[in-house]
Amino acid sequence: MKSRTQREQELLNSGLVDSIKELFQNTNANIPEKYYLLIADYIDSIGQLDFEGGLYLDPINVARMLPNLLNTISEENLGGIHGKTDGNKITMNSTLDYETNKLYFFHEITHALQTRYVNNQEECSFYNGKTGMFLTEGATQYTAEILYHLSNETNLQYREQPNTVRGHAEHTPYSPLSEYQLNGSILMLLSGSLGVPINQLLALGFRKDGRQLKRNV
Repeated sequence: MKSRTQREQELLNSGLVDSIKELFQNTNANIPEKYYLLIADYIDSIGQLDFEGGLYLDPINVARMLPNLLNTISEENLGGIHGKTDGNKITMNSTLDYETNKLYFFHEITHALQTRYVNNQEECSFYNGKTGMFLTEGATQYTAEILYHLSNETNLQYREQPNTVRGHAEHTPYSPLSEYQLNGSILMLLSGSLGVPINQLLALGFRKDGRQLKRNV
């Protein structure tokens, strides 16, 4: 596993952190230094994925989108919540250790990139403002975990995870996820039944036409 120090030095030496800061330079963004590093980490991890086996994303275009989507990143004690995204603000739980914070920041920044407002209603490719949140959270967590493990040079570990489905102790998902295990397992079943690789399903979440493409699969 690559250490935090190694990864951060790698990102600083590449010039990517400075490039991310320049994108936000003419905005009134309130983003702490450590989150510029994590944004750079997220973008670099997208770029490390092979296009066909990845998320079909251009990391440069993703980075350029961020100043229009994200203005503030802060920390506070959120109790049992890892993080939350409200409009252009991400709030992370101040009690998290670095690695947990990194994973769930990747989750929240994925939400920020995928969520849009249509007629003042929040939606994304899996969620229409009323239904689809179950798949949305599963897809967001899957994306975050893939990028997190790529960044750390570790592998997703598929395993049986008992007592992870709230209110349904009889269910034991076989999942690599740290949260939303059942949601992710349903996505895997959907991937298998449609004959569509999981990365292609996850990629739909970043597209404005993702909902229509999903219907056409």
